[in-house]
Amino acid sequence: MLVLEAEFYMWQQYWRTNSTNPPTTIIDVLKMLGPQSMFFPNIVQLLEIYAILPVSIANAERSFSVLKLVKTFLRNSMDDDRLSSLALLNIHKTITNKLDPENIVDEFAKKNRRIKLID
Repeated sequence: MLVLEAEFYMWQQYWRTNSTNPPTTIIDVLKMLGPQSMFFPNIVQLLEIYAILPVSIANAERSFSVLKLVKTFLRNSMDDDRLSSLALLNIHKTITNKLDPENIVDEFAKKNRRIKLID
């Protein structure tokens, strides 16, 4: 615990002496530290987690909201494979929007789609 307190104290002193042009984002803080980051390993780790955290939370929330929309719209008419496929398509819209619908239709037309009634 004393090591953490000492590191935090050093961190405060560092910013008091280098506060002429403070960075505006966490990424800028991490870039500005550069080789001095070895003196603040715990604080650097916390800053890295803090820089990543909002993105990971937003992705999870978006996934659940998309799943809720898809599930309520088609609740009784699909199985789990179709539901997860539709959710993935909606979550990854940037990739989905780049696909050409004509190529997808052609791929399905090439496949043998006979339904086996008798095994």
